[in-house]
This record gives sequence, structure tokens and C-alpha cells, in this order.
Amino acid sequence: MNYGLALAVMTAAIVHVLLNNFPEFSRLFRSKDTIQNEDVHSKLMRRYKKVPNWWYIVLFTTTLAIALIVCESKDINLPWWGVLMAVSIAAILVFPYGIVAAITNVSLGVNVISEFIAGLIFPGMPLANVAFKTYGCTTLRQALWLTSDLKLGHYMKVPPRDMFIAQASGTFISGIVNLLTTRYLIRTVPNICQKTAYPWTCPITNVFYSASIIWGLIGPVKMFGPDSIYNILLYGFLVGAVLPFIPWLLAKKYDKSLMLRHIHIPIFLMACSVLPPASAVVFPTWFIVAFIFNFVIYQRHHWWWLRYNYILSAALMTGTALCGVFIFYAFQLNHITIKWWGTAKDFHCPLASKPLIPPIPRPN
Repeated sequence: MNYGLALAVMTAAIVHVLLNNFPEFSRLFRSKDTIQNEDVHSKLMRRYKKVPNWWYIVLFTTTLAIALIVCESKDINLPWWGVLMAVSIAAILVFPYGIVAAITNVSLGVNVISEFIAGLIFPGMPLANVAFKTYGCTTLRQALWLTSDLKLGHYMKVPPRDMFIAQASGTFISGIVNLLTTRYLIRTVPNICQKTAYPWTCPITNVFYSASIIWGLIGPVKMFGPDSIYNILLYGFLVGAVLPFIPWLLAKKYDKSLMLRHIHIPIFLMACSVLPPASAVVFPTWFIVAFIFNFVIYQRHHWWWLRYNYILSAALMTGTALCGVFIFYAFQLNHITIKWWGTAKDFHCPLASKPLIPPIPRPN
């Protein structure tokens, strides 16, 4: 289900942007009078120097060259043209995904489609599949993060060059810190990534491993081929391409319906794709917070919403990150386990370790 919905998200995002946003952007790109189309923020930002194009070119060519050298010199089994293809997929999808992120503040991923394409091109090569997915997902994610930060700086009147330097230096520093932290944990935590090393069970690493087996070693041809029971999941491409037409056609027929104009099929599918692996507490939390601050307070205390809502959003994100650091150093590092409802490591699902279908005995 997760994979089928993830495939539908990609086509739904492309079709949704073409139907709802492409006419407006095409008019802006064809318009020669760019000053007339500027808002007050753009006029104020003209006081600062823009980021030169050669900054982006140097950064892109340098990082791309490093990626090509790494893939060619190490036993990753990903050829140089595979790196270029992964980056090209991110470059193609950054426009529709960027529009969705700008309007909804929700970032869509390309991990499944990257794994699907890599599995078709590099069958039986799990390391190449993981590398292809990493370069595709990371390129798109970094592009969207940079665009989001530039947008934030645009509204907060932060010079674009300062935003670029902060983003580039932050990415470089965090990459080194992540690498050193990973090596430290591997050397110091016994049986890391095993069930006995809880809470160091490495769920994201296990997801990468499972995905490399499904898409890389087994491959999408065998996993989702005509003879597979999962073949129906490939219809996600078609479902995602068709669904955006329904609210779009209804909105054109009923022009006065505001609800139809706010139906966003890519976000709906993305949220459903998160449901299979996510815990049950995620969706009620989303709904409660969104309902209180984006409906109740928006309707009854609109002045407060205008001044403090986005500041509160940033504070909640920052508080969650700081809380994670505090819990690690105060409890987990000292082997103190916090036990209350919702923190138990039991998933309350016996079938997770004991499937319905028993294993087939090996023939004598």
C-alpha cells in the first residue's frame, strides 16, 4: 500500500500542478514587465545583491564531480551516467514538487520512484540502487530546502547571499557531524542496529536495507511483474494521474465552491502513504494542532494568528529537536528507560513476527 500510494503521489503532483498552477506561471514567464508583477517584498529585496549564477554553477559542478569520483572509485556499482540520471530526475521534479511545497508547506519525496527506476536499470545490484536513490532524493531535498530558506529570507528581508552561505555551510558542517557521530556510535554501542540494542535499533537503516532488497536485489520486474500478487500496485501511476482531474473539473463546473478549490490530491495521497508505517498517534496530532491553530484561532483570533502562528510553528519544531537532544543525554545515554503509555517498544501486533502464511518447507 505504501509503495502504491507513493507511486501515485508523483503523477498526481505533476498533473495537479499542470492543471492548477501552470497557466499562471506560464503567464508570468512570458511577461516582459517583471517590475509590474513584483509585490512589496520583491521591491524591498531589490536593495540586496542577488546570488550570482556562478556560485550555483561552482557548487553544483564541484559536488557532482565528487559524486562521480566516489561512485567510480568505490565498490558502489553505480556508473557515472547513473549519477547523472539520478540528478536529472531531481531536476525534473523540483518544479512541480517545489510548487506543492510552496503552497502547502509539505515536501514530497522521490525515494520510491528512484528505487523503481534504479531497479529496472540495475537489477540485482542493491548497492547501486541505494546510491541512485540517495543521490536523487538528496538532490531534490537540498534544492527544496534551499528554496524554502530563500523564501523565508525573502519575507524576513534577509540578504540572499547570506542565506546561500548559511545553507551551504550548514549542509557541509552537518554532513561531517553526521559522519563522525555515526562512526562513534558504531564503535561504542554494542550490537547496534539489533533488537537487543534498543533503542539503537536503526529503523531508518533497516528501511534502507529492506528497500535495497525489494527494489535492488529482487527488482521491480519480479516484485511487481505480471505474475506477482503486487502487480496491482503499479496502477498507482494511473490513479495518481486521474484523481486530480476530478476536483479540477468539479471546481470548473461549480465556480463558487471554495471547498473544491482547496482539495489537494497529492497531499491527500502523501498522507495516506505515510499511514502504513506511521504510528497511530501521528494523524490525530496533525488534526488537533491544525484544527486549533488553522481553524479555531484563525476564525476567532485572526490577529493573533497573523502575528504568532508561524512563530509558534517554528517554536514547536525547535522544541521537539531540543527535547530529543535532552532525552538522549539525560535518559538514553544513562540507560534510563521512560515507561508510560505510548513509549513501549511492543507494537501490539503479534502478526508482525508471526505471519499468517507459514513458511514453505524445503523439499527433501
